[in-house]
Amino acid sequence: MREVVPDIYMVEGLRQSHVYVLDTGEGLAMVDTGVGGDATKIVADLEAAGYSLSDLRAIVVTHAHGDHIGGLAELVHRSGAQVLAHEDEVPYLEQTASLSYGSPLRRFLGWVMARMDRSPPCPVDRALHDGEEVDVLGGFQVVHAPGHTPGCIVLYHPERRVLFSGDVLFHGNPLSGKGPVQSPPSFFSVDPGGAEASARQVAALPVEVVCFGHGEPLTEGAAEVLAPLRAS
Repeated sequence: MREVVPDIYMVEGLRQSHVYVLDTGEGLAMVDTGVGGDATKIVADLEAAGYSLSDLRAIVVTHAHGDHIGGLAELVHRSGAQVLAHEDEVPYLEQTASLSYGSPLRRFLGWVMARMDRSPPCPVDRALHDGEEVDVLGGFQVVHAPGHTPGCIVLYHPERRVLFSGDVLFHGNPLSGKGPVQSPPSFFSVDPGGAEASARQVAALPVEVVCFGHGEPLTEGAAEVLAPLRAS
């Protein structure tokens, strides 16, 4: 694992999306879990860093796309960690409802994505709400940022000025990894207009550090980097 800032680590070498681990002093918390099959690599990296899977107390899910929840059920089964997600995302994690993508093309792409990143249902232990401070994350706050999915969230620490953006912000093009910070691809968002509005809203937060679901983290001067997106 690579330390992004003190007590916040990124699991490197995963196949699609990033997984972050926080050492809160009272155990570990994790943000997202990668695709199916990533759990073995995540556990190995935890152990190589001197931690045990039994240290994992909570997993916070930013949204229910398969590249962010593929390892969830296995990690929960092996660690006993609690699962936290926004109240509007609970049906999709527990698979009592399916995400609706609107146009036929986006519905087809959503179906393809779901087939490629299939993950078993996982019960949510704690439903989160906009503005809530999450104690197991050491004081990070929930910011509801719908559009990519209905219950999409980011996690923000106002004192540390650190943001976990999930897929609300991408650092670069999702295929090439190059380019500016941008809103998520419209084809994979249930509400592209809402996703763009949420991206602008999140980009306006006073931040210094951003940990993206896709793309390299920004460890300093993030507000300046996000300025063009705020103005778009």
